[in-house]
Amino acid sequence: MKPVLVVDINSPIFEPKQKKFNIFKHIFKYIISFFKKQTVLAIAIIAMLITCIFVPIDSYYLNYFDWPTLATLFCTLAVVEAMANLHVFEIISKKIILKLHNLRNVTIALVFITFVGSMVLANDMALLTFLPLGYLVLHNSGNKKAMAFTFIMQNIAANLGGMLTPFGNPKKSIFILIF
Repeated sequence: MKPVLVVDINSPIFEPKQKKFNIFKHIFKYIISFFKKQTVLAIAIIAMLITCIFVPIDSYYLNYFDWPTLATLFCTLAVVEAMANLHVFEIISKKIILKLHNLRNVTIALVFITFVGSMVLANDMALLTFLPLGYLVLHNSGNKKAMAFTFIMQNIAANLGGMLTPFGNPKKSIFILIF
């Protein structure tokens, strides 16, 4: 007669596998929660992986990036974030709300500021700077329904303002220098 084999689940032999599984489970839960919070980043990573299938990774990948433009965008975002941390946009938004008493005047002011800003800065720089201001103004005044219209108008204003001056659009300044 063969002896009966008894296995104790609580024995230390089974603990390392269980801990390993818990660590991977914890990491997986963290990754899922991170991508739920950062939906745009998740979509960008998925799109990047799909494009890597069609265009294989090679040594020319580093030449695809326009490093001066990326550095300028990073610096602009850093300045905008610093201004947000110093509550500059909140102060400006409260002053705009106090000076301009209705939604129409606020929307016109935000669109005009973006228009003028895009004549001095590039279009994307003006949008990165003035869209947060528009959000705070509309959020603080309780006009969240007008956000989509205001953002669309700010985008149109940025494109039109960038077309008027050569330094508002870097590609156009090269065109003017040629002719």
